Amino acid sequence: IYAARDAFGQEPLFFSESDRGWIFADHPGRVRQALSAPPSIDMVKVADFLVGRVIDRDRTFFVGVERLAAGHWIKVT
Repeated sequence: IYAARDAFGQEPLFFSESDRGWIFADHPGRVRQALSAPPSIDMVKVADFLVGRVIDRDRTFFVGVERLAAGHWIKVT
């Protein structure tokens, strides 16, 4: 499976791997709902957000739920 994101980043794409396979959605909340166990909060990302530092834009506020960068693709085998 290939998943790709448009070059300008107009449409978001979030993903995660679970015991049931890969999950893709346009919102991190939908990925969380599809997981068999809810992911924990990424406290480092929350702390970075609160102090105004955005270092890694691919990370979300949830451990294991990632964002695909604009103009990138991912191959799942």
